[in-house]
Amino acid sequence: MELRILSPKESKVFTVDWVEITTPAGNMIIQPFHAPFIANIFPNSNVIAMHGDNKITITVSVGSVKVASDTVTLLMHEE
Repeated sequence: MELRILSPKESKVFTVDWVEITTPAGNMIIQPFHAPFIANIFPNSNVIAMHGDNKITITVSVGSVKVASDTVTLLMHEE
């Protein structure tokens, strides 16, 4: 699965096994072929992704997430 991180200053792409995010509706784990959705990310929360034994932690002050079947896109906004 692909994790794309887009911000006004940069963009990064990672290959990951799963992504954990917290939205105002609660915490969720996104795995490949997850149902598509768009949501805000809970302010000042961490997004955690795993690829094998490698853990990626991204702190999101303000942002949103878009999920497609094999892609998770984090849109990071400046405050």
